[in-house]
Amino acid sequence: MGECGAGRACARVPLHAGRAARAAADQLGEELEYDLRRSFLEALVDAIPAESAVNEEEIRLGISFQLNGRPRFAKEGEGGWIASDPRYLNGTMIAEPALREELLYRQHVGRMTAAISHPGPPWEPLLELAALSMPWTPLWLVLAYRTLRSREVRAEDPGLRRAVAWVVVLLVFFSVIAEKRNVYLLPAYPAVALLAARALTRMTADREDRVLRRAAAVAPALLTIVGLAACFAFLATPAVIRKMPEATGIGLRGLGLGLPVAALGWSALRALRSGRVDAYATRLAGTMAVLALGVGFLIYPLVDVRKSAEGLARILAARPETPASIPCYGVQPEGYRFYSGRPTVGDATGELVARAAADLEEPFLALVTEARFDELPEATRAAVEVAHREQVGSRSVLLLTRR
Repeated sequence: MGECGAGRACARVPLHAGRAARAAADQLGEELEYDLRRSFLEALVDAIPAESAVNEEEIRLGISFQLNGRPRFAKEGEGGWIASDPRYLNGTMIAEPALREELLYRQHVGRMTAAISHPGPPWEPLLELAALSMPWTPLWLVLAYRTLRSREVRAEDPGLRRAVAWVVVLLVFFSVIAEKRNVYLLPAYPAVALLAARALTRMTADREDRVLRRAAAVAPALLTIVGLAACFAFLATPAVIRKMPEATGIGLRGLGLGLPVAALGWSALRALRSGRVDAYATRLAGTMAVLALGVGFLIYPLVDVRKSAEGLARILAARPETPASIPCYGVQPEGYRFYSGRPTVGDATGELVARAAADLEEPFLALVTEARFDELPEATRAAVEVAHREQVGSRSVLLLTRR
């Protein structure tokens, strides 16, 4: 929501609402306080001339979009470093009542009863927890299995029993609900860390526990293999560059990542063989830290260029057209809105694209995936042209303008 003067709101309506609606919104915005209430919406609708054919739903959409501003640095008198509109949720729900169900029900209770966007099989939470808790996964899995199987282990170590129950209850719950997302597993990580730590202490106390030692050797062995494989990545460089020109230098990057990972992984294995559990744990943690930093600084930038919306968003920002809203059909609007500063809005059906293209009084821009372009009405496809095409991740995204 744009600001007009100190602490005053300037509401703007979408493209298809017409110039009369925007003029009425600007005029009222100069006179109304920042606190958005139902009376603002009613007064705004009453102020729009009848011949403008603007309905209440369009005004709500315009207000809701403007409320969804970016976070900003805190002003004087506000707590913390980052702040935003403290009335965002309340104001948005007033402007668009349908969001009550979306924000308060569908995103919480609804995700337990129906897979909204992330369906998955019941065993997915276990696989994700095992993958995301590496390199300690083999240790805590072995110890959890022993605890579940042996009554003696459960009796002699109540803390171990509670930690296993912690993990099992969470896994069962997230396996039963329809929605599957790895972020839901965050409450399980403390229990997994406790199990892994207990496994390390048992290895220190009992040097003859071969099962735990073999489990402990899995992670450093895999990391050593991964490091060696990264060292030889330069062999595939020509083939990779043909598909990803921005990947020039990936061979040296792989060498810079692989050598320290392989060396540290092998060092952790040697420490384990000699019975130095503390050195093993330290070197294994160091290997993961080096791997994470190497991927973040050497490999991820190459992948991010292909997946990020920033490149296309900057092209969008440079366009001379200035529509009040830019419908996005088949792509998420948030990234383009953030990088371009343009008012991109989601379009689930392509209707907004068709309506905006048909409104000849206003400028037109739209983002549509190539796969969804053929789903647009024939009249819309005939009225627009592709100004730019760019690969964003696995999708080919088209920037459309009017012919």
